[in-house]
Amino acid sequence: MPQRKQERFERRLSQIQRLAQIGFWEFDFASNTAWWSDELYRIFDLEPGSVTPTHRTLASLLHPDDLTVVDALIARARDAKSTDAVVHRTVLSKDSERRIELRAEVEHDAEGRPVRLFGIGVDVTDKLVAEDVIRDSEARLSDANRMLQAVLDATPVRFFWKDLDLRYLGCNTNFAKDAGFDSPSQLLGKDDFAMGWKDQAKIYRADDRVVIESGQSKLNYEEPQTTPDGETIWLRTSKTPLRTASGEIFGVLGTYEDITESKRLAEESLHREKLEAIGRLAGGVAHDFNNLLTVILGNIDIAQANLKSDTPLDEQLATIGASAKRAANLTAQLLAFARKQIIEPRPVDPNEKIDAVRQLLQPLLGEQIALEISTVDPSWLIQIDPGQFEQLLINLAVNARDAMPNGGTLSIATENVILGDDYQAEHPEVTPGPYVLVSVHDTGAGVEPSAQEHLFEPFFTTKASGEGTGLGLATCHGIVKQNGGHIELVSRPGQGTTFEIYLPRAEAKHAAAETPPQSESSRRGNETILLIEDEEPVRRLCTHALEKLGYTVISAKGGGEGLELASRIEGSLDALITDVVLPDMRGPEVAERLRNARPDVAVLFISGYTHDAIARDGVLERSVNFLQKPFTMTKLGKKVRRMLDSPR
Repeated sequence: MPQRKQERFERRLSQIQRLAQIGFWEFDFASNTAWWSDELYRIFDLEPGSVTPTHRTLASLLHPDDLTVVDALIARARDAKSTDAVVHRTVLSKDSERRIELRAEVEHDAEGRPVRLFGIGVDVTDKLVAEDVIRDSEARLSDANRMLQAVLDATPVRFFWKDLDLRYLGCNTNFAKDAGFDSPSQLLGKDDFAMGWKDQAKIYRADDRVVIESGQSKLNYEEPQTTPDGETIWLRTSKTPLRTASGEIFGVLGTYEDITESKRLAEESLHREKLEAIGRLAGGVAHDFNNLLTVILGNIDIAQANLKSDTPLDEQLATIGASAKRAANLTAQLLAFARKQIIEPRPVDPNEKIDAVRQLLQPLLGEQIALEISTVDPSWLIQIDPGQFEQLLINLAVNARDAMPNGGTLSIATENVILGDDYQAEHPEVTPGPYVLVSVHDTGAGVEPSAQEHLFEPFFTTKASGEGTGLGLATCHGIVKQNGGHIELVSRPGQGTTFEIYLPRAEAKHAAAETPPQSESSRRGNETILLIEDEEPVRRLCTHALEKLGYTVISAKGGGEGLELASRIEGSLDALITDVVLPDMRGPEVAERLRNARPDVAVLFISGYTHDAIARDGVLERSVNFLQKPFTMTKLGKKVRRMLDSPR
């Protein structure tokens, strides 16, 4: 009976070994003999009992390089009284190689001497292959993750993804830095309230919820973000649901890009376009207004010439004339803003001009405002109309004075600078190159940010009603732009205001000498003049004034009519006076066609504002005669006489 139980036990043990694919072995130190279970034979690809289990048999099965490993295992188990394991290679009869794991333990007698070594053997080849595959897959996945992270980090677009609790699962490095961290790992598990933009956290999380709950993406919308240093930037953001392979939503994926700079450039471009549109409108208004002022001033001239001086009516006419001249100054400022003034740019030393204007500025500023001037020596020359440069300085000084009602300091400085591509990147309208920087700084209250974008618009003013026209800074803007420069405002409330004016360096080495204005009288003449002007009041007034000076005047309201009248003149035609813009053709075209028939005719253009037909950016050719409206009849007479007396 015990024998049968023993056999049953051994049979079950063999079945268990076969099912578990685990072989047993033992070695008796006293008899120096070994025993292998049937399963261990099968693991070694041998028939059970086909060989005697000895050290030599084991050595024949092992890979030569692994025998010492197995011997070392047995020695460690015997001496260290511990369990140990090694994996060795086994060369099978089919010339294949398997990996066998051997584990050994020693049994000791009562006195602690080793008497038996026993253990197990397991074929771990498939397990190790699977582990290699897993490690290789993990390595490839790790490489792919590193490559993906590198790609995400290389793009300026920020990437992030969150779980259903809106905690961060990952992001790229640029996103982490925006949030105030050094690496993406520092964000894991955190939410938006732990980021630098905690002020917008509720808004961001609300958007996340909408995307997750609706299952719909939210694309390309703009939103603000507070940076860790407290500044506000603008983002273009997109968010989309994260889904498993089965389509279940498990989070949200988002991207955004910083559009602060492009938004700023777009706003600046829009602002420039707005100023250009206002300029065109201002130029058109000034043109029509100048025609009216020409009639008013001209008739005042004629009326005063027919009156005795020191009469009440003469005094009233003088008052009307003074008001008309003030209106003419306003239109001149409008034209300056619209860059429609006739100018005579020349090489100017800004230091000399600033020094000359100093005597005008100090009385203008008053005793409570100190004037400080600091100029670079030597300064480069600038190409600008001297009168416009003076007007620029005076307008800025008046603006500074009004910003310091309780006194302060006005500082004017010059500096030679080179504007490079980096400056042009922020100011696309600026051409890189050498400039003279004229800085005008006051210690006043500064300009509120909401007012800064409108400061150069005509009729915009921060002063109380009735205290300013709103044209001073608009005129400065027009002058600088017409002369190829750039003007920039730097101001913060409570920290004063600085206007930085960049004027292109002139190529000339010496400043041009200024010629003093010549006084001339309106001398009479007997020449024949063809006058073409579409505004009837202006045409009638000019005809009357010129005829009083002795000229024979033939007038027409259009270019075609004027050329037809000229073709009928049998005698000489000495001069043509024509508006630049006529209903049927331009004045220069009329002049060209008339000169084809009469080469010696003198030509005078008149207009309410300059036009590209006779001037490029307001700069006339030296051979072009031009009279800006509004003008008095006295000025018209002087201009005509000087033109007729000049050699042609």
